[in-house]
Amino acid sequence: MKKYQKTALVTGANSGIGLDTVEQLAKLGYEKIIIGARTLEKADYTTKLLKEKGYGDIFGSLAMDTSDVESAKRAAEQIKRSGFRIDLLILNAGSVTAGLEKNRDGVDLTFASTLVGHHVLTMLLLENRILSDHANIVIAGSEAARGDVPGMSLPDLDQISKEVYKNNMQSTLEAFARGYSVGEYNVMKAYSVAKLYVAWWASMLNEKLPEGIRVFAISPGSVPSTNFARHQSFLMRKIMLPLMSSVGRFMSAAGPVSAASKRYISSVKMPDKNSGKFYASPAGKMIGTLTEQRTAYLADGNMKFSAWNAIVKLSGGIDYTMEEDSSIKSFKEERQSA
Repeated sequence: MKKYQKTALVTGANSGIGLDTVEQLAKLGYEKIIIGARTLEKADYTTKLLKEKGYGDIFGSLAMDTSDVESAKRAAEQIKRSGFRIDLLILNAGSVTAGLEKNRDGVDLTFASTLVGHHVLTMLLLENRILSDHANIVIAGSEAARGDVPGMSLPDLDQISKEVYKNNMQSTLEAFARGYSVGEYNVMKAYSVAKLYVAWWASMLNEKLPEGIRVFAISPGSVPSTNFARHQSFLMRKIMLPLMSSVGRFMSAAGPVSAASKRYISSVKMPDKNSGKFYASPAGKMIGTLTEQRTAYLADGNMKFSAWNAIVKLSGGIDYTMEEDSSIKSFKEERQSA
């Protein structure tokens, strides 16, 4: 009998937090780790470097542009053909552009790279039963989703929905995902909104998952030393971020990559009752003990439901509905035919 291999898949795994997460998982004994990167060349290069560091032949490469629906479909099909069942899915990839840019479907790249490809991949892995019966799904959240981070505030969605979109919250949320902004477009505020959608997504997905599979939105915390803002201005890249890296740790505003990775991995030991929740640093901080986040937006059921529908629509209409137990399905069919 073929030995079962404990398997993880990490997107954005060729650098920064993703790469460190992969190394930590290797040290924890995962026997197969799939390196997700935007191109196969980047994934293969990372795999080569990890092997040279002595981790052994446990890595696989996966090309996936998380802002692109078709790329995510191809990635899901490749995983399906591999025959692996995934125990830990870490949706870490994402980027912030210098200005408003859109994918081929007209979705803001900041939003698309954060959610579109990740949503498509997750739905298809679930549909094809590629996730193990007790898999953990982790998607990268952010303290910015609270709306209390300077320069990364959240818009008044209720007011905008009322004044601009005739109280249609789904249309409101679709518009923001496509780059709508109150006043001049601001990439960091767009990022905050995208991360709010992440928290809603995890909460809604939790209601759809088969028993045994869990999902968490977890912020890795502020880690300015990564290449997260590689597309930002010279001032941000060369002055502000290095400054945050050097003094931020003394102001609860910056932490090391290793601490960020451990946040993701900590989900494996969380109790089932925590599934679907959003964890980040304590209020007013960018690093620190993981704490469940509670805000009015996160508690708004209509917004959460509308956000899910918006994400599905902007991701090519791909959704997931858990198949009913055969006995329940048979019972319903008998009742309908009676």
